[in-house]
Amino acid sequence: MMDETEKAQAGTLPDDPTEGAQDVAADVPRVLTDRDLVGAAVRRAFEPHTAMTGCTTGHWRLDDATDGIEPETVWVIGADTSWGKSSLAIMMADENMPGKKFLIVSAEDPPRLYGNRFVVRRAKVSAKRFKRRSLTDVERSRVEKVKGYEQPVYLDARGRGVEWVCRHVKQIIREYGIDVVVYDYLQAFDNEKPQQDRRNQVSYIARVLTDSVKTSGAAAIILSQITVSEGKSRPDKHSIRESRDVSNAAENVLLGFTPDKPIEKDGKRLAEAGDKCLFADKVKDGTRGGLIVMPWNEEGAYFESRKDPESERLQGVIDSANGGDNYDDFADDFHNDVSP
Repeated sequence: MMDETEKAQAGTLPDDPTEGAQDVAADVPRVLTDRDLVGAAVRRAFEPHTAMTGCTTGHWRLDDATDGIEPETVWVIGADTSWGKSSLAIMMADENMPGKKFLIVSAEDPPRLYGNRFVVRRAKVSAKRFKRRSLTDVERSRVEKVKGYEQPVYLDARGRGVEWVCRHVKQIIREYGIDVVVYDYLQAFDNEKPQQDRRNQVSYIARVLTDSVKTSGAAAIILSQITVSEGKSRPDKHSIRESRDVSNAAENVLLGFTPDKPIEKDGKRLAEAGDKCLFADKVKDGTRGGLIVMPWNEEGAYFESRKDPESERLQGVIDSANGGDNYDDFADDFHNDVSP
């Protein structure tokens, strides 16, 4: 008997995604008074502090800047082809499981590629040897110990219209309590509704994808290709390919890039040439303009996580010796006086 994820992949779920499902916000009033809003904010101010109420990004600096991936928010993460957008999604999902539930909706890559990436990352083995089935004895032992979690993580959306995708995503969110939906990637999705031009089509697709998630109480991460304008050495929020509306509607916009020269500020080296970097060009409730170097494992072709320094005091000592947090040092200066 097929489970709901298998039914979704086969396209056999009912056309009406609300059939037999309870709307998570059905009994929540949509109109709130000033007392409702202020009272809730005051109560939150006196709750015990926690690092995040949502999901971790996998890197403590990014968590610190954004407070993590909060419910009912939209993130846009843009990067050039082969930078590692899908690998970033794998890290985020992997670092949150099994406590939180990520659903990666792929319009391009088949399930075996995601399965391979999860195993390689968890086993910490060579991606090339894994693919070629030439693992060492030590790597074989590590792979044998990798276990999967009994929760949905992948929806095959290849060849499906965005309308079909959203009907099924809504039901899967309700059925399984999905926390974050990752769309991989924006420009690979198509739609049934005809559009006059490509920009309108991409904007329509992005709006349908985000609305279907936010109205269900989850968060959305849209991966996107970028095009860097002539004369700019690095991407910004306007680099999202074929639609600026996508960035305007998002709470957070991150751009991945690889500098060809070291990045310095005030005599301090912030990134080396060849590093995989994330530039936070938009953080609705945080500090815009930060630079984060994302640790990349070359042999395994995956991103490595970085934990909160409060739980790893050594990291805090290293940061202090280096003069503090590179993220804050980089804020607001990225496009102005930072030497490439």
